[in-house]
Amino acid sequence: MPPKAKKNIWYQVEGRQEKNYVEPPAAGNNFNQLRRAIKEQEDFQVSTSTLILSAKKADEVEYIILTTDFFRDRCSNDLNSLISKFDIAKSNPIKVTDPGMSLLPFCLFAYFLVPLQNKSTNT
Repeated sequence: MPPKAKKNIWYQVEGRQEKNYVEPPAAGNNFNQLRRAIKEQEDFQVSTSTLILSAKKADEVEYIILTTDFFRDRCSNDLNSLISKFDIAKSNPIKVTDPGMSLLPFCLFAYFLVPLQNKSTNT
């Protein structure tokens, strides 16, 4: 029996409109390899382990954070099971969050707010 054909894994980086995909890692069905493939494709300058992947079924609103434990316990360490469980497709991609990016708006806000507050208290 020939091996099952692997499907592309669609994802969308939080805060971006475009959706992208990675081919399943050739070395196996490892969740960390999936994160590494996304990190390399997006050229993230963070540790692979800091990327947060979450998924939801197409007809649901709430996302579930994907972890190595979830992948092992609920998907049997199989990327095709993950894709099937959540109906991962271009229309329902995995959401990828770079924790460093989520602080950017706050840092910019603080950077501009602090000088304005200092200026108003000095007058």
